[in-house]
Amino acid sequence: MTAIQPAQLKKRVDQLVNLLDNPNKFINELYKLFDVYGDKATRINQKRSAAPTLKNFNVPNPVLNEINQRIVDRYSANQQDLLEIAQRLWNEACLEAKILAIELMLRVTLMSPEISIAIIKEWALQTEDDYLMDRMAKIGLNLVISKKYNLIDKLAEDWLLSDQIKYKRLGVRMLALILDHQNYNNLPKLFFLISTFFRDYEEGLEDDLYYLLRNLITRSPKETTLFIKTNSSFGNNKQFRRIIRKVSKVVSDPEKKEIQTYLRNSMTKTY
Repeated sequence: MTAIQPAQLKKRVDQLVNLLDNPNKFINELYKLFDVYGDKATRINQKRSAAPTLKNFNVPNPVLNEINQRIVDRYSANQQDLLEIAQRLWNEACLEAKILAIELMLRVTLMSPEISIAIIKEWALQTEDDYLMDRMAKIGLNLVISKKYNLIDKLAEDWLLSDQIKYKRLGVRMLALILDHQNYNNLPKLFFLISTFFRDYEEGLEDDLYYLLRNLITRSPKETTLFIKTNSSFGNNKQFRRIIRKVSKVVSDPEKKEIQTYLRNSMTKTY
């Protein structure tokens, strides 16, 4: 792995971006850059979880950020070019190329959220990689930044109530992320939407729902406790009880003792 020297990196990335008009040469040079800065020593262990079919160079985020920023700097006035470059990168069987594609699409969200959402939905159906799904879920943060609150609620509802499990996962992860942003405050709608998951639980959502519920308890302890108590009628739902038990392990702050106590007492069955 080559040490990152900002001036040298900038020069290399500038040379790379100059090749964007020649797609094949750009991709070839992109892989060479990944190989130079990739962490070969840990590539086998893979810091980022990647599907077996994807190349993973373990390129540090500062390098990916520099590539992304230079592309945006050059093509920010031409949205169509950004979309084409993002799609070209997404088509590559390489984790880092797909990360760049998603990050470019997130930039497009700030300009044309509807277009970005449509493409992210299409890409979500084409991957099994959790790391990429988490990156896609960041679209919600950009919608918060753009103050597209109504669009966030509509998108969450569309994804959470979808027949596609991948959209449901994407919706849950998106809401978990935006809970860290204090400008999002439509918690009643959020509680209403996720309650359906505990009534009609589907396999494959447990980790995502735990992540969301954990963030909810941190953001709004009293309301989340009320939600848990209200939904404690789902006593036969093993998955719900398992999620609550996991959440109870991370609620340790003194001011949250009431929540912790209730969560312990709500565990009426032994696992």
